[in-house]
Amino acid sequence: QYKRFGKNNKEIWIQASYNPIFDMNGKPFKVVKYATDITEQVMATAALNTAVEQTQTVVTAAKAGDLARRIPMDGKTGSIKSLCEGVNAMLEGIALSRETEQKQAQENARIKQGLDVVQTNVMVADADLNVVYVNESIKEMLAVAEADIRKDVPSFNARTVVGTNIDTFHKNPAYQRGLLSRLQSTHNAKLVLGGRTFSLILSPINDDKRERLGYVVEWKDLTLELAAAERVAKLAAETARVKQGLDVVVTN
Repeated sequence: QYKRFGKNNKEIWIQASYNPIFDMNGKPFKVVKYATDITEQVMATAALNTAVEQTQTVVTAAKAGDLARRIPMDGKTGSIKSLCEGVNAMLEGIALSRETEQKQAQENARIKQGLDVVQTNVMVADADLNVVYVNESIKEMLAVAEADIRKDVPSFNARTVVGTNIDTFHKNPAYQRGLLSRLQSTHNAKLVLGGRTFSLILSPINDDKRERLGYVVEWKDLTLELAAAERVAKLAAETARVKQGLDVVVTN
């Protein structure tokens, strides 16, 4: 195979074979040359090799995190053009997905930072009721209540709540799961653990198609409030008895 130049200095590739012709005595007296124009095949092979090299360069950059590079389309035709366009389209899709993921991660970070500092005790669970987030406020509340909660849930650890399944806190998990699966709006409930009474506000988290993504649970320890209310009720009853007694005496 060798290169030649035709009219207007056009590059031409030829594949040729040289065959000796022998006389009656076995001596070569002429040579016959058989030549074929293989310009199209050579150019196609060169274009393919170039496309492979360019693709390897772009893919290597993508593996390193650079999703901005694309395969040049200059001079590409036929199946090679289609292949390179497909690779470029794939990279566009990956870059778009990466950008979307980064924006979502930033949004999630902002939400987390906001929830971390609120005074409400907030817990987030996934669709299978596994705890995936707790804010600082609820961490403090659960740490205070840990010893009491362990009376009913011996394995409870306030420091490792994330990853725990909400089933752990309920005596009848199947009933609770059925209730939550049908939940369409905010639900209020009470949970008694180890002598402590907790008020729960559960809100479903759905996507745009109303598919269940998880739940937000707001906790409040009512133990001290209930104890105070009980003391007030007892004091009120005692005061009423004293008043009734004083109302009937004849002493001023």
